[in-house]
Amino acid sequence: MIFTIHLLVGAAIATQIKIIPLAFLLAFFSHYFLDSLPHWDYFVKNIQIKNWGESLPEFLKGGLDMLLGLGIILFFSRDIFVLLGAFFAVLVDVLIFLNLIFSSKWLKIHNDLHLKIHFPEDKKVSSFLTIPNQLIIVIIAVFFLR
Repeated sequence: MIFTIHLLVGAAIATQIKIIPLAFLLAFFSHYFLDSLPHWDYFVKNIQIKNWGESLPEFLKGGLDMLLGLGIILFFSRDIFVLLGAFFAVLVDVLIFLNLIFSSKWLKIHNDLHLKIHFPEDKKVSSFLTIPNQLIIVIIAVFFLR
């Protein structure tokens, strides 16, 4: 799932759940739920294999994706609580990236867990299913952000 969707869902959770620790926990675990669904993702193979010399376009895509998600959230809310909900929703990917940089037993355990939950990248699913799934999630998240 792309960053924008994770950010929007985490922010939407934070707008609806007023118990701060619960909101952040649900935002964090929403990442795993969303990644378990069939979805479209852009490829970041150069980042995954640490081919840093070729990874700039992938970092730019990810950065623009983050900016889009944050821009939509900021359009609806400037509440730090909502922004933290968005942060907790992408924290899973931050941990995965940290695993690439710093080999750690705990980060590897998390990475392996994420891969088990994540919808298999090699499983072919029609974009007829993946794109509408994501659009529906965005519409629902934006509805709750308003």
